[in-house]
Amino acid sequence: MASVADPEVNGLLIDQTRTRIGQDLYRHFCTLWGNPNIPIRYNIVIKEIPDARWGSFIAVEVNGRPAYRTTLRPRSGGAEEAAKQAIPRVRGYLRYLIDTNGGQDTEDLKGDGY
Repeated sequence: MASVADPEVNGLLIDQTRTRIGQDLYRHFCTLWGNPNIPIRYNIVIKEIPDARWGSFIAVEVNGRPAYRTTLRPRSGGAEEAAKQAIPRVRGYLRYLIDTNGGQDTEDLKGDGY
């Protein structure tokens, strides 16, 4: 059985949003993400925690670890801009994982040292 850090299925973009603005961000993220050639196993989850007072808290996680976070207000139209900001951050995080793991599959070389 695979752990969150070692997914059996690779390259999934998982939608865990609940509101229209979260779904818009997910849709824009998927459109902009494309099919990057990344040599490590990863899955991306876009999570949303809606709040009536503050808007929606959005977290983009890679293999269960946060790579990007933001808050969006309803009817603000900021979903596309947030997706444009999230893409380079998530890709940068994936590059960081490649650099720290060295593309190795052995347990002693995984992680960031913490």
